[in-house]
Amino acid sequence: RGRPEDMNPEWWDWYDDCPSPDADPRSPAKKIWQLITE
Repeated sequence: RGRPEDMNPEWWDWYDDCPSPDADPRSPAKKIWQLITE
């Protein structure tokens, strides 16, 4: 999937470095990852 164009800029670095929700133990990060990938 391509990355959502409406994704917040501050998420780009995290998204690029985080291939899966399991890569980041933070719950908010998991929620964000699920939100942008659904």
